[in-house]
This record gives sequence, C-alpha cells and structure tokens, in this order.
Amino acid sequence: DNVLGGRLATEHLLEQGRRRIVFLGDPQLPEVAHRLKGYRQALRARKVPEAAELELAVPFDVSSARAAFEALLDSGAAVDGVLGCSDLLAITAMQVLRERGLRVPQDVAVVGYDDMPLAAYCDPPLTSIRQPVGQAGIELVDALLAVLQQQPLAPRTLPVSLVERRSSR
Repeated sequence: DNVLGGRLATEHLLEQGRRRIVFLGDPQLPEVAHRLKGYRQALRARKVPEAAELELAVPFDVSSARAAFEALLDSGAAVDGVLGCSDLLAITAMQVLRERGLRVPQDVAVVGYDDMPLAAYCDPPLTSIRQPVGQAGIELVDALLAVLQQQPLAPRTLPVSLVERRSSR
C-alpha cells in the first residue's frame, strides 16, 4: 500500500514538528506516484501548504538524487524533513546534510522506504517504511501462476508499516 506508506512517513515527520518536507522520488513510476499521493494527503490533512519546489522528481539513482538535493539546498530553500522513496535515496540525503553541517534528526529529520537491513546500521539508524517483501514475492508467484492458467486476477494490496529509528526523532 504505497499511498499508505507515503502518508505514514509524512504524518510521522509532521508529528515531529516538520513542515518543509522534501519528497525524493520519480512519480512517473506507479509506486512512487502512489507514495507522492500519500505524502500530499498527509500535508493536506494537517493543512500544511504543499510546495512544488520540495517535490524532487529523481530516479532511484543516488547521483541524480544527490545533485537535485544539493541544488535545492543551494537555492536556500528551507528544509526540515526528507521522505526518500527508497532507503538509498534517504541515506544519500543524510550524507548531503552531514556534508553541509546539518544534523539528522535535530536539523532535518529523514525517513526512507523499503526498510532494507542496512537501514538499521546507518548513522543515525534510518526510520523507514517496511514492506512485506517475502509476502510480495509469494503474491507475485501466485499471480503469475494464475495468469499462466488464464484465471482472473484481483488487485492485491499488502500492508506497510513505519519502523521508527533515530533519523526522525
């Protein structure tokens, strides 16, 4: 449930008092578009103005994310939170912030997506949205078998959850 994931991450940052939250991810990809929808839903629900300059449409590529995030910071835009649409994008943002002398989470809180095992070992450990990857694999195989047997497929949405660590509190 990528909409819920985007909403959970953004709500968590808002609960920490963050209001200028950067969204890092390419909404041309369906799963990222859903995460962006959840991000926007959370902002609207809290009556926090959306800021187009904080929505950085970057692919799942750390060099592109780094360049876009550095350009945003160079512009003087106020930033106090980051939602990276993957843990690698979030970790890249943390590296850029550290290089700029900004502290995570004191100055800028960061949340990633996927909850890769690496997330727990970052400095600080990365808050992330956990997806049930094992269950998703089972669902994909079941869907493929159904297609091969020409059976109808119903849409499937798997739950996500927020794993809170020190990068956001």
